Amino acid sequence: MRTQDSKPVIEVINSGIVGETGAIIELENRAENALATACLAKQARRCLYIYSRNLDPTIFDKIEFITAAKKIALYSRFAHIRILAADSKRIMQRGHRLVTLARTLSSCIEIRRPEKQFRSLRQTFITVDGQGYLYRRDSERYEGVIDFNDPRETRELDKLFTDIWQRSQVDPEMRKLNI
Repeated sequence: MRTQDSKPVIEVINSGIVGETGAIIELENRAENALATACLAKQARRCLYIYSRNLDPTIFDKIEFITAAKKIALYSRFAHIRILAADSKRIMQRGHRLVTLARTLSSCIEIRRPEKQFRSLRQTFITVDGQGYLYRRDSERYEGVIDFNDPRETRELDKLFTDIWQRSQVDPEMRKLNI
């Protein structure tokens, strides 16, 4: 796919800068989503919020994303990654490097399970530093959008995330240590 200025989407995603590049980029497939998610995460400095039903391993269990998440967690003592995942059983059955990382860096990375009323939300979204976001209306499909610089929309998603976060609980499935 090409964007309006006829650049390939992959090229536009790779050149996006959080807090600077302001344009909605449409995503159509898994590869674009994985790249966009990793690009956002690589640029995060303070906070990364993730709402996902099952932490899709083709997106969140890729080495590029895991490396970026680890870098955020270690970047500053004020940095944090918050993850809301509704289907922890599915995540734990297949194993997930992000869960392993969260267990290792538990002071910076926290995973919670949304309260029952929010578990039916089908969307997936990621926000970074109050500036950029990625949004998919349906977590089972890869059509979505990314914008590296839209503080207004990012604030709306951050508000939704915070509302759900405040009503969520630490998921014991995610905290178990396999010894």
